[in-house]
Amino acid sequence: MNSKWHFNPRRPCDRMRDSANDAFFTAESLENLSEALVREGIQNSIDAAERDTNGVWQITVRIRLIPHSTPEARQFLAANFSSARQNFERGLDRPNLEDLFDEDCGFLVFEDFGTKGLTGDILEWRLERATQNAFFSFFRAEGNSAKSGENLGRWGIGKQVFPTASRLHAMFGLTVRDGDPSRVLMGSAVVRTHSVGEQDFQPDGWFGCRDSESDPVKPVTDAHFIDSFANVFGLKRGNSPGLSIVVPSIDERVNAEDIRRGIIRSFFWPILLGGLIVELEAPNGIWRID
Repeated sequence: MNSKWHFNPRRPCDRMRDSANDAFFTAESLENLSEALVREGIQNSIDAAERDTNGVWQITVRIRLIPHSTPEARQFLAANFSSARQNFERGLDRPNLEDLFDEDCGFLVFEDFGTKGLTGDILEWRLERATQNAFFSFFRAEGNSAKSGENLGRWGIGKQVFPTASRLHAMFGLTVRDGDPSRVLMGSAVVRTHSVGEQDFQPDGWFGCRDSESDPVKPVTDAHFIDSFANVFGLKRGNSPGLSIVVPSIDERVNAEDIRRGIIRSFFWPILLGGLIVELEAPNGIWRID
């Protein structure tokens, strides 16, 4: 089954809406987009950490910033956004997407290791059956989280910082977890309510596979496609449990210096305790913060 972007048509009975989270997380309203990325992303990785019987954990977060895209990444993005190009153009209010796929539009990779990944039934779409379903909360819910208790991050809101940092307002997530299937890839986007021709569309988009318009979008499970995706964006996920996020066409204000500052500013304590290691790769250097 072919994977592609899917947007749901807006029905006459549907409320006209744009994401409240989009308004909350507009890049202009953030004090520092780079720090917001690491603050939200690392906190949620800590919450998903595998803990031993004494509650002890250690995770490694890998952040890779590529300001100037590789030819392979540009080709991948152009090919896989082609089927919904008009949806993104109308939803982003842009005449075309060509400048978002050129060599000046890089990407960001955020990977965690020592975590559980996005566990839960990948096909579940009903809230009352999605308790403690991290996959549902990450990809299918807005303002809803599977977290509770001591967990500080909230995938209900914090995850929105990733598409906010993309000029395409999109992200991809590859997760390896204890479940069947164990390795899945899905994309998510939040643009504006828009029209293509005579058809109105909802603002939410998903990248994956679908049997019909009335069915939820399913994540990609094809091993060849996932391997190709991992190679194109230089992921180190392999078969290690955890989550790898790719933010395409990264906002030009995201930079390595602010990322480093955000890591230290927000997470100096778990780093000093030995629970968190962060590896940062950028054109001007490679750092291991421990």
